[in-house]
Amino acid sequence: YGYAAFERLMVQAGQRLAEAGHPHLLARLNDNSFLLLARGADEESLEGIAAALREQLSARAFVIRDDESVHLRGVVGYAPLSPGFDDANSALEAIERTTLQARLLTAGVAGHVYRQAVTEQEHLALLEGQLELAYQPIVAVAGGDTAQYQLLLRLRQADGTVLTAGQVIPAAEAAGRIADLDQQVLEHAMGLLDLYRHATQPLNLFVSQSLRTLQRDAFADWLLESLQRRDLPGTALVIDVRLPDALIHTVPLQQFCQRMASAGVRFCLSQFEPGSEADALLTQLPLSFVRMAARFSSSHSNPGTREELRRAIDRAHAAGLQIIGQQIEDPQAAAAMWVGGVDYIQGNMVQSAGSDLNFDFHNAVL
Repeated sequence: YGYAAFERLMVQAGQRLAEAGHPHLLARLNDNSFLLLARGADEESLEGIAAALREQLSARAFVIRDDESVHLRGVVGYAPLSPGFDDANSALEAIERTTLQARLLTAGVAGHVYRQAVTEQEHLALLEGQLELAYQPIVAVAGGDTAQYQLLLRLRQADGTVLTAGQVIPAAEAAGRIADLDQQVLEHAMGLLDLYRHATQPLNLFVSQSLRTLQRDAFADWLLESLQRRDLPGTALVIDVRLPDALIHTVPLQQFCQRMASAGVRFCLSQFEPGSEADALLTQLPLSFVRMAARFSSSHSNPGTREELRRAIDRAHAAGLQIIGQQIEDPQAAAAMWVGGVDYIQGNMVQSAGSDLNFDFHNAVL
């Protein structure tokens, strides 16, 4: 229908939701999300309010053109405020994640479940250890002389146990240490870029960062100052953000990207799963790369997945983005990715993650 028609539709939807939620306050969060603040409402009634909002939204058609109308459906997540949140951002994040969960339910309504936080001491204990980083090459299927690696986080504990990023990051977030952890990883990355600035093969590093960190103004200030002080080309640094986080925090991510634009820092959207909202991010965010979800590595054995991959790649290329196929473990998977149109592949078939930056990109043959 076009953006203008969509915007008129969302204005109508907001007006109807405001009427249905009266006397509570309603605000529009982003393109198709709204927030209702039910001050003074009995928390036992929140589920009923949520269900009523959803029902009222879809009860009558909306006029989108003079001779055409559409019905809208929505999902609603709700959260009582009595358990307490650290700040407004924490409350918004909880309600947005709950709304995403509501999509999976037949009723289309989900309530936030407050979990008693594990004590900060327990989380900090988990974080005690030696930070280790591994590097996995990201290789251009057409060949090239640029050395590109993804930094993979590891933490070695005193007993020799090695924790993965999937274990460390949730603990760091719960202990309020995620910004410190992200900063350490970026410091390491910038140190490597400084060390290899005169290498024969230019070095690019992909570094995963939490949206909790990127939302902080002080972090953006620190990163810009660090790049300037080291006189590093921002284009050598690619910040990796996960699709689920980008869907929830689109606006703050856009703001962070805009601040980094002056330094040339690039961005990669990881764990990409095609869909209307995910596809919209391809043009809403100033991305350079898209890393497909791991399930597409088996597209060679599933015609449906192969076609889904091809369409996703076509859309990303149309937006001027380059595609990375990840977790490529065998030649069949690599061939399917190449035929599908990916620009880069990454996985153990190319080289497993290691502690050295010694992959021969110049002579790599896929």
